[in-house]
Amino acid sequence: MSPIRFDENESVRAAAQSAFEQYRERLHRFLVFRLRNPRDADDISQDAYLRFLQISAQETIREPQALLYRLASNLVYEFHVRQRRNHVTFDSEVADGLAERSDDVWRDEVSERISTAQQIDTVLRRLPKSYQIVLLLRKRDGLSPEEIAQRLNLSKATVYTYLIRAVAQFKHEFDNTGPKA
Repeated sequence: MSPIRFDENESVRAAAQSAFEQYRERLHRFLVFRLRNPRDADDISQDAYLRFLQISAQETIREPQALLYRLASNLVYEFHVRQRRNHVTFDSEVADGLAERSDDVWRDEVSERISTAQQIDTVLRRLPKSYQIVLLLRKRDGLSPEEIAQRLNLSKATVYTYLIRAVAQFKHEFDNTGPKA
């Protein structure tokens, strides 16, 4: 990596562009890795080039690659700072309307949860007692099939069979009952 020195015969822009072109692909991969977005990487790469041009017009650049990567890293940092500072914009009329209806939304959500819980309870009661117990121990209590087998004095194969049948029957019943209005 030879230093870039500008003389009367070579324009500053041409020398800077030549140096940028030499490292452009690697710089772009570096930026995509850091930003996880090729479009943002393109923008930051372009900004780094512009800053590189400004600096190269004023002084000799001994390590063009190091300078480009430093400029790009600084721009990535600034990009992330701006992203964190971006505030969410919203339509105040829509927000006011939602605020006025928030009690209705809350009531609807609670009502829907109660209805779903009642539907689950109804479907669960329709299952054979052994399926109910195994399914509840697995889903509600979080026990492993081995723990269920030990607790109920059943074989693991039996527990697995009950679980598979219970889930299948539960899904079938739940789908057929449909949500209560």
